[in-house]
This record gives sequence, structure tokens and C-alpha cells, in this order.
Amino acid sequence: MSLSASDATIYAGLANGRFYRSVDKGRSWGYFNREWQKEGLIKTAFTPAISSIAISGETLYTGLTRSNLTTGGCFRSPDGGDSWAPVSAGSREQNVWSLVVSGRTVYAGTGDGVFRLEHGTDSWTQVGLAGSWVLSLAESGTASYAGTVNGVFHSIDVGNSWIDWG
Repeated sequence: MSLSASDATIYAGLANGRFYRSVDKGRSWGYFNREWQKEGLIKTAFTPAISSIAISGETLYTGLTRSNLTTGGCFRSPDGGDSWAPVSAGSREQNVWSLVVSGRTVYAGTGDGVFRLEHGTDSWTQVGLAGSWVLSLAESGTASYAGTVNGVFHSIDVGNSWIDWG
């Protein structure tokens, strides 16, 4: 369901909740999210889908979608996936469909719009498209793009206002 890369390391998240990492540009892969269960982050036998992955330096973010049997939200790993902690305060929505990093800020596309997480904080702030299912986010220089079930939106002010592109 999701891929992200940084230098020679590639991360892949699957719909069944498994997380894989390749440190040699995809020649070999290893399953590495056993810490989720060990640390009690995933509360049931039904693992949520890993719907998005974003990288900011050594910090890894992953967005999860939930079913009625699992938890969702966003998790952060400061050490490339070896340990994890939830980062969901301030976000009413548990389904995180997309993540993108702009500088040191993380944006999450959810079933209730776009949320922003400033570097060094643990709380999300809603920055637009409330009530919209934001399934995909992209960043290009000074512009942000959001793909929703109702069309594509564009922002040139760090997500504070959005223009409907159709």
C-alpha cells in the first residue's frame, strides 16, 4: 500500500500491517515491524493497513488505516523503524491515508481533511479540507496538492487555504 525511500533504504508497508525494509536499494528485504506487537502498539490480532510512509532525516512516520477491529492513526520512529510511538493527539480522525514531509513539517491526509504536525511537537493541527477524505498529498517547492474523493486541491500557503482544481 505504501513506499518511501531515503538513499539506499526503501520502506514498504502492506495492507496486512507488515512492514518491510531494504537497505540495499531493493535487492533484499526484511520484515521489521515486530516491535509494534512487542510494545503493545497494535492491540488486536487484526493489524491495520500501513497506508502511508514519510521520512524526515532519521525519523520515520507511518499512517495507518483501521477497520472496526483495529487501531489506526500515525506512528513515529526516531531510529528508522526500530522503535515506535503513536503521534495522534489533536487528530479526531484515525484513518491516515497519506503523509508528506515539507521541510521539518509533516502533513497527514485523513478522512477529515489535512492535518499538520510541526517538528518537535506531538499534536496535530487541522489546516484545511475539513470533512474531505484526503487520500493523497504531494509537495512541490512552495505548493501543496491534495487528492480527495471530490477532486484535486492546491495550496500555496503551507496548507492554510486550498483552491479547488477540479
